[in-house]
Amino acid sequence: CQAIRSKPGGAHLPIMMVSGRDDVASINQSYQAGATDFLAKPINWNLLGHRVQYLVRGGRLVQELEESEGRQRAMLDALPDLLLVVDMYDRVVDRLGASDSHPFLVGGVKPDQKITELVNGDAARAITHALDDCRVRNERTEVEFEAIRDGVERRFETRIVPYDKGRLLLVLRDVTERHRAANRIPELAFFHPLTQVPNPQYLM
Repeated sequence: CQAIRSKPGGAHLPIMMVSGRDDVASINQSYQAGATDFLAKPINWNLLGHRVQYLVRGGRLVQELEESEGRQRAMLDALPDLLLVVDMYDRVVDRLGASDSHPFLVGGVKPDQKITELVNGDAARAITHALDDCRVRNERTEVEFEAIRDGVERRFETRIVPYDKGRLLLVLRDVTERHRAANRIPELAFFHPLTQVPNPQYLM
């Protein structure tokens, strides 16, 4: 059983151990070796076929679940957004999607670090208020805040949604360029691009 588990493709193969021993130690040893199921002799041949059938079906479901999780993980990794899971104490307990190069993660996240410790000042207060609001209303909450990353002021758009067991999921998107472009539109509309003095449209 241990040899099968160690081979490529053997990690999730359904394995039933059939033994004349039915003591607790033998059963525990079988499961520790990687057995999926244990059957003690004498064998009830009428039930064996059904046990094996359910064993194979369960193994197939586990494999499909892992494949599905793999696809979802690949999709999350392809997203530009950063997904953080925080517990009821606002501590970051998991990270989904986005690579370590995401602007918000500059400096990394320490174990049991609170999300509000990754920013400061008005941003920390805004996030705290948004987290509390999401918990009270139990529905999606949105907040935008600015934070200094590598000496540059960046703006992040954050959606907070209830996750499970009192935890919250934060979806952070870097909207710095979009914010700069939005601020640039009035400047282009009302000021001369060369002299930066107000144009006729501004005076009107």
